Amino acid sequence: MIHTPADRELKDAAYDGDLDRVVSALSAGGDPDKANPAGQTALNYAVKRRHLDCVRAMLKAGANPNPTGNPMQSRPLFLAELNEDEAMYDLLLEFGALEDAPDLATDFTRNSPESEKEPNANSSIDRWTDFVSRNSLDAKRIRIPRENDRSGNGAYFEILNDVERQIEANEASPGVEASTNGFFPIGGCLEMSGDPYFLRHADSFDTKLYRIYHDAYDPANQDGVEVVLEDYAQIADHVESGR
Repeated sequence: MIHTPADRELKDAAYDGDLDRVVSALSAGGDPDKANPAGQTALNYAVKRRHLDCVRAMLKAGANPNPTGNPMQSRPLFLAELNEDEAMYDLLLEFGALEDAPDLATDFTRNSPESEKEPNANSSIDRWTDFVSRNSLDAKRIRIPRENDRSGNGAYFEILNDVERQIEANEASPGVEASTNGFFPIGGCLEMSGDPYFLRHADSFDTKLYRIYHDAYDPANQDGVEVVLEDYAQIADHVESGR
């Protein structure tokens, strides 16, 4: 699916909660329902980040609160429910959202990185969340230049919060497959490719940062997995300026 400059601007503005830019991008033809390969839309970004006015503007412009056609796309109502955001939930209902979304949160332990079937899962998650807290990385955007990316591609992603990690691990590809094979998601791609970023559980904690390609991941032989950083602590050196 081709994303126009207006589509990209709308996603950025929705993520940032910039209502004026959202309205401008909508006027320029930005599509709030257009999803990247990982199922992320401008509407989803705004719902997840609790930008109520931006969501209202997109719904008034015709955004669909009941997306169909992309099996990886989260329903906005489900995101609002996970966030326990009553005002957002009510707004989505007002614009016709259906209350039949599956409650994936109750099944989180099935594929979750906290699942007991993964070695040292809890300690791995605890180390990561402590790192995020100590470095004030929550919801930060990370931009890693090509020369610092071991794959040579460069990386641009957002640090996922707990709700977003649940969604990636339970509803998205390759999150579901990767989470059952020792990985846990920590970063959502901010480029059109939609390829997320992971850390890995191991008997001895693996500190590498991985990129997993949603359209090429093969758990059997680990095809579609790239090392981005040898030590994820280096993420703190690449926070996007001004974020």
